[in-house]
Amino acid sequence: MFQQYTSAAIGAATLITASASASYVSSGQTQASVNALLEAGYTAANSTPAISTPVAGSCAAIGCMTFVQVDGPLSLKGFYQFQFQDFVNVNFTGIYGWLQFDYGTSGITQQNIIDSVNAQAVNTGVYAQTAQQAGHPDCHFSDFMSPSMSNANNVYFVWVPNPAPINPGLSQIFTFAWDFSNYAPGYTSSGLSITGTGGVPAPGALALIGLTGLATRRRR
Repeated sequence: MFQQYTSAAIGAATLITASASASYVSSGQTQASVNALLEAGYTAANSTPAISTPVAGSCAAIGCMTFVQVDGPLSLKGFYQFQFQDFVNVNFTGIYGWLQFDYGTSGITQQNIIDSVNAQAVNTGVYAQTAQQAGHPDCHFSDFMSPSMSNANNVYFVWVPNPAPINPGLSQIFTFAWDFSNYAPGYTSSGLSITGTGGVPAPGALALIGLTGLATRRRR
């Protein structure tokens, strides 16, 4: 599902949630795809796309971008839109979206969500990970992200769009959509809430190493 979609395809994709644990769609389409999501009952997390920009300083030259996000509470069935400004396509490995959860009394855990998303990955093209797993094998997100973004409340979702964000200039709009309103047999969505969402291009090894260096210097 994390691919380019026509409106009709998005409409079909968002309907396969009755017995599944969750559904995800991603699109670089225009207003027509937004209308399809709204008509299917998804709630927009932001009224205009958030824009991820190059990180100031030397790290920008190797593709480091800012993490952009919308704070919740957010709908259990919603979508978030974002773009990239002047993205430097160095070792591009995909795009990450993330959701920050409050599991409350639902009985749902971070691992439940990761397992259910990855069980559908062969059909959706999206993989869920922790901050300790996300990123490059030599430098994971947890190496440079704050504890508030790398704890068990956060789940990261990676996919490879086609086309990738363009450079230079402002990229096409990307849409990250989710549905946790009917989670899974044996669990209840009651008590589950989403407290934030966002997206960023997945930097390659060089960019991640650059971010780690910045984080190390800031700690000193």
